[in-house]
Formats: sequence, structure tokens, C-alpha cells
Amino acid sequence: KTARGIQNKVLEAMATSKAIVVTSLANEGINAVGGESLEVADTEKQFADAVLKLLDDPGMRKSMGSRARKFVEREFTWGQAFEKLDSLIGECL
Repeated sequence: KTARGIQNKVLEAMATSKAIVVTSLANEGINAVGGESLEVADTEKQFADAVLKLLDDPGMRKSMGSRARKFVEREFTWGQAFEKLDSLIGECL
């Protein structure tokens, strides 16, 4: 899928405590909850509305950015990545 290459950029932005707006394709595999750790918008209008909402509310931007950082720290650790790799290797053996 096209959005797969974007996911690392999304995670990088989240890890730096940025409030971001993404499409559902970009969020696929990340599985963050829209409205909590990031905003999800799929149409031009939804995207523009979400960006404007964040621009108009510095407190929301800050709290969403903070939740984004915590989400990445909780869900995307090296330990979890290695557990998944170990599991895949185990299935192949």
C-alpha cells in the first residue's frame, strides 16, 4: 500500500510530541485512536477541519502531542519488535 512509507514519518512526528493529522491509510499498522494520539481524516474537508481545529487550540495541540509521545513509547519499543521477530522466526522453524 502507498501509505506504508509514511508510517515511519508519522511515528517520528508522534515521538517528538507533535499533534498531527493523518489519513486512515497512514494510521494503518500504527493503530492510534483518532482524537487521542492523533487526528484521522480522509477527505479534504475533514483534513482541513482537523488542521484548523488543532491550530485554533494550543492546549489541544500540546495534550495530543503529549499523548502521541506516550503512545509511541508504549507501543513501539525494541522489545516488542524483537518479540514479534522471535515469534515469526519460531513459526518458520
